[in-house]
Amino acid sequence: MSGRALVMAATGLDGVVGAPPIYYCKRCKAKAVNVLTCVTCNSHFHKSCAKNQGNVKFMSDNNIDCCNS
Repeated sequence: MSGRALVMAATGLDGVVGAPPIYYCKRCKAKAVNVLTCVTCNSHFHKSCAKNQGNVKFMSDNNIDCCNS
């Protein structure tokens, strides 16, 4: 392995362009694909987890506020 490839592998820059980001739900800690994002703290939730959280204010289809409710 060349020096550049080794550095890229060590830093996680393996050349995968356009790979979707990986989010984890703040409530259940599982991977989430379709997430709701808090506009204040940038936390991510599954839709069902956000509904069950109780203190979440729904702002739009993809945005919530879990901090100021």
